[in-house]
Amino acid sequence: MSRSIRLRAFAKINLGLKIVARRPDGYHEIRTLFQTIGLRDSLEINLTRRRGETSVECDEPGIPTGEGNLVHRAAEFWRSEREFRGGIAVRLQKGIPAGSGLGGASADAAATLSGLEQLTGNRLSFAARMGLAARLGSDVPFFLWGGRALGIGRGEEVFPLADLPRRHCLLVFPGFSVSTATAYQEAGRQVLGELTESLGTPTISILGEWSHFPLLDWGPAENDFERIVFARWPELARWKRQLIRAGAETASLTGSGSAVFGLFDSARKLTHAQSLAPRNWKTFRTRTISRAEYLRAVDSEQGRAGILNSSLSCHSSLFTGHCLTGRSSSGRTHAFDAWNPGSSPGLPARIRKGEDLRAEETRMKESARHTLKVFTGNAHPALAKEICASLGVPLGKAFVGTFPDGEVRLQVLENVRGADVFLIQPTCQPVNTSIMELLILIDAFRRASAHRITAVMPYYGYARQDRKDRPRVPISSKLVADLITTAGANRVLALDLHAGQIQGYFNIPVDHLYATPVTVDYFRRLKLKNLVVVSPDPGGVERARSFAKKLRAPLAIIDKRREDAHVVEMFNVIGDVIGKNCLIIDDMIDTGGTLVKAVGALLEKGAASVYACCTHGVFAADAVEKIRNSELQQVVTTNSIPLSDAGKRNRKIKVLSVAGLLANAIRSIHDETSVSRLFI
Repeated sequence: MSRSIRLRAFAKINLGLKIVARRPDGYHEIRTLFQTIGLRDSLEINLTRRRGETSVECDEPGIPTGEGNLVHRAAEFWRSEREFRGGIAVRLQKGIPAGSGLGGASADAAATLSGLEQLTGNRLSFAARMGLAARLGSDVPFFLWGGRALGIGRGEEVFPLADLPRRHCLLVFPGFSVSTATAYQEAGRQVLGELTESLGTPTISILGEWSHFPLLDWGPAENDFERIVFARWPELARWKRQLIRAGAETASLTGSGSAVFGLFDSARKLTHAQSLAPRNWKTFRTRTISRAEYLRAVDSEQGRAGILNSSLSCHSSLFTGHCLTGRSSSGRTHAFDAWNPGSSPGLPARIRKGEDLRAEETRMKESARHTLKVFTGNAHPALAKEICASLGVPLGKAFVGTFPDGEVRLQVLENVRGADVFLIQPTCQPVNTSIMELLILIDAFRRASAHRITAVMPYYGYARQDRKDRPRVPISSKLVADLITTAGANRVLALDLHAGQIQGYFNIPVDHLYATPVTVDYFRRLKLKNLVVVSPDPGGVERARSFAKKLRAPLAIIDKRREDAHVVEMFNVIGDVIGKNCLIIDDMIDTGGTLVKAVGALLEKGAASVYACCTHGVFAADAVEKIRNSELQQVVTTNSIPLSDAGKRNRKIKVLSVAGLLANAIRSIHDETSVSRLFI
């Protein structure tokens, strides 16, 4: 058994916080959107020979180290739960300002629970760990999960969300603290008083009011405590406005205060905003932390074995993936001491009243049966694992192999009855095998009584033959659509189809995403000067025009004639490319013949340099070698298709991940919320 361990405890910000009701016991029911950030405390936990003794040392004066300290309480709770008789000594180094609303005390308590489990090897079940966390206080259960999540109740019910792209975070701390108890007392008079006047007695609903929360992007955050705290300290309100003027995508009060944060899409904007802060205020530069990063940093074993394999079901019709709910054995939780900056004192279990609430719970229980499950074939398991990490769910267990004669052999290795199943399977090389695996997987899940089957196809094979452009040719893309529908798929999620009309070949719903948010963001950060976006053929003008509009760049077109399926003769460049940095935009790169000839045509017309961007890097035949030997500066693609070993060795090829984009779409489909924000 180890005797010592060092841990990190990361801070959180609240991207939204609404007070929706006061409970009969005097505490408050809230809805909040958590996000972990890189600011952190450090803990060293030692097991000592002092039987039954718990001690806490802290390098920051003014923070109690006895029973009033949440770390001390966490150690004692764990000791009681596991009947541990040895001594526990904790040294705490504060990096998170106390009283700032950043959840430092709750993060330290969660880290203490995790550290004691790792030290002793005496691990609780995830349900028991969540129960202990709920007894400690409102934010502690979230810190067993991390990343981005919704909190209900007083924060002990955690609904994980897919992570968004990383953002730079600037925290500004004025040096004074805001009492949580005082903030809630004032909230009871103002916020709930207005609700009572306009709506009658506020009711407690598990769904709450989510319309004000930025669930799918880094949109504006709303915090009910702002009106209270800003009225007393108007300088905080002025600083929030200053952050937004400086380019922050969102800015808000952290919890009940007193720090204010701003999220930026570039370090340059953050640096500019930091330079405007009052000199006597403390500023902290950090960034958002994804769930996968958080679990690796805090306790990778817990992330693999405890959280991701948790079988706790979610009881919400909006978020039905994993609802992690902490409860104490007595049904009550212990209150915080005044110094603890959690969002609300400890509260008892949820309370539901009235016929409407019982009817709501019935609907929620019905929807909770359809658990989100993600599976994959052999086409691209790496992408599937990345999507699962972003969703915060484990990858489903299925054996996908072959019989000796090459036939696909398959067995689902877990129960999927009534589940909402998503199959991640791009139909890439080997194309025919990938398609057959997808069809047989769909059939297996249909026969296993899955509630809904969604075929997630980051790359749709056989898409190029989408019409009869010559005599006696098939429409292969329609045939594949019919096969998928007949196999039993209920829905399709596709990424950058070769032709938009392929959606119409399906008799089931199709969600068609574009990789533009990922690729445009990359080229914005690249900051190419004198940029011209180029369409490699007239058929791709719409795609290139959309890209050019987002980059605020002019458009050029290459006129070409295709003499054979893989032989292209270039004709003319339409548009001014002299002295320009050209960016060729296409949906896929196959053999690279069109691309290389397009590069030659642009350079002959006086282009300074040429870049290329596509969603699907097929790179068939000798395409990788052609790119290596060409005058291309860089080819940017996505991981919708796995890159070959030769492609990975080619330094000109840059791969961007679409896992987050697909994870957000999967979460929205599962939760029956709008996917339209992802359409660009």
